[in-house]
Amino acid sequence: MIAIGREEVTVAQVANLRFDADDETVVFGANSTATFELPFYTLNNLGNGIDTAALTIDDDLGWALAISPTARTINPNDKFAFIRVTVTIPENARRDVDNIVRITARSQIDPTVTAEARIAFRTVEIILTQPDERLYLPVVRR
Repeated sequence: MIAIGREEVTVAQVANLRFDADDETVVFGANSTATFELPFYTLNNLGNGIDTAALTIDDDLGWALAISPTARTINPNDKFAFIRVTVTIPENARRDVDNIVRITARSQIDPTVTAEARIAFRTVEIILTQPDERLYLPVVRR
């Protein structure tokens, strides 16, 4: 006698997002706009299925912020880099105070799953002694 059967196994999709990055401190003068891509902030999908991460940005001091893209679909065990962030530092920004900017990725599969990266923006007073003098400020890794 031969028995033939069929079994189905359903594997639930598990969401797991992570930024591979150290927190950063960026130094700028007041009344300037910082626009840069963040290739050193890599968003990883460590889940077992395709997931779309919604990307949002916020800060402690209410500066004008923008992020692009605002969502990204990532295959399982894959990653995405090159998030473009624009931060406009107001003219009246307090000197030597860090404004913590948070980039949050939220899973579409499970909205309770998030990953966060942080950048501290510090404003300093910049005094140029020559009209055509240039000042290059570093990105400092903590």
